[in-house]
Amino acid sequence: MKPLQSLIFLAAVGFLVGTVIYLQGGTNINISKSISFKIPTYNDVFIYDTVQYADISHLINKKNTTDSITQKVKTKNDTLAEIDSLFNTDTIIYIDPVVAAEDIYKLEFPSDNPHVLDNFFSLLASLKKTRQHIRIVHYGDSQIEGGRISSVVREKLQRRFGGGGPGFLPIHEENKYSCQMNFRYEGNWKKHTRYGVPESQVEIKHSRWGSLASISRFAPVKTDTSSKKKTVYTAKLNIFKKQFVAFPLRNQFSQIKLISGNSRKPVFVELLEADSLLNMTVIDTGKVIRITKWNVPPITDTGFTITFSGEDSPDFYGIALEHPYGISVDNVPMRGSSGLEFLRISQDQLTEMYKLLNVKLFFIEFGVNVVPCDVEDFSFYESGLSRNIQKLKEACPDAAVIVIGLSDMCVKNGEKYETHKNVEKVRDIQKKVAFKTGSAFWDMYEAMGGRNSMPSWVFAKPPLGQPDFTHFNYDGSLIIGEMFYNALNYEFEKYLKNSNLQ
Repeated sequence: MKPLQSLIFLAAVGFLVGTVIYLQGGTNINISKSISFKIPTYNDVFIYDTVQYADISHLINKKNTTDSITQKVKTKNDTLAEIDSLFNTDTIIYIDPVVAAEDIYKLEFPSDNPHVLDNFFSLLASLKKTRQHIRIVHYGDSQIEGGRISSVVREKLQRRFGGGGPGFLPIHEENKYSCQMNFRYEGNWKKHTRYGVPESQVEIKHSRWGSLASISRFAPVKTDTSSKKKTVYTAKLNIFKKQFVAFPLRNQFSQIKLISGNSRKPVFVELLEADSLLNMTVIDTGKVIRITKWNVPPITDTGFTITFSGEDSPDFYGIALEHPYGISVDNVPMRGSSGLEFLRISQDQLTEMYKLLNVKLFFIEFGVNVVPCDVEDFSFYESGLSRNIQKLKEACPDAAVIVIGLSDMCVKNGEKYETHKNVEKVRDIQKKVAFKTGSAFWDMYEAMGGRNSMPSWVFAKPPLGQPDFTHFNYDGSLIIGEMFYNALNYEFEKYLKNSNLQ
């Protein structure tokens, strides 16, 4: 082919390709069910590196997660000792690693009330002397599944102030990743939730959902049209250790508490260790909240088994595995929730339950289900979030609230990933609502690097984020959990200094 012919041919091909890109750029062409390709856009072809990912090297290089969350503590004689249990917490002093103030992304407070956490800090400071048991409840969406953030905060607070165990959990957890312990089931267990399902699919019609916004049952939900035939239902819950190198205190508890209500028929309950019967009791009828409590020896490899037998199942609001003193941190992931479901739960019951559980601090962490909303005006979210936080504060007036802003969330734009256009809108609303409701705020989005930071977490070596560019993975959750704990601890140490308690 002559040079002129080659030039004309290449120009024609270029014109044809350019025309296709101009007219159809960004279109997906499906060749088969499993094969497709996307026609590139002008920006894909001719513009390079217009999207810059955040630099998070300072977060990765300065992380001390592994060193500070594993096994060592200092005793009073300054020798190093492994934590075998916290039954004798008065003999242990946990020393938090010193983190430079400039390396901490700090909490923010309402300008008219910078002391919203002081009452909680006062309880912490006196906890070993008073030997009270206080509780933090961490509510969130799928971003906190598996104990993200909660596990780090729980482990470090329990080491310093006493306590143990994973806290208050649903008895039945269908999502194994969310389960904080190794539970195995026999019988027809089902978890009912007040979140993440259409209203038409909610089987339980009353509003007494408890502090976990979920109910576990081993018998079908009965209605007026249910069969009157007498049936005895049986079920088992087996509790085994769950091995966590970073979180050994999760397996260390001395009390098991079943919390139930709405019991229509007596239920016989037995607690066993291996084949040895430790206790047997009856859950009586009635709508009131009932606590079935057992003191137990340290869990071994054989675990514990709880058996149930009755003509109906109570509504089980959860099972608490913890110590009668120290601190508990409940991880409550509400997949599919935007944090707006608390208004659907009985205020009177929430008040009673928070009092029974002695809740003193809430972490509120939602947002990943709000960002995809295809709207310009998010006033509905501002109003709803404000009303829901206010409800929690009214139900538990002695508790403080920390709103944890959402993480970065990215969508693919061409060959790059960019922060979703609504992330900063939602974050700004969360901060505004936090201050309006007298709550503290931690900006996780900025703490992790800000705009276009999630790809940096996903592409890190090893990866710190999930390939959905929304969720942290296990390693990433350790880092972000440590960052949040450092922010909380910074304010606590400042409180001690200002109160002359150091």
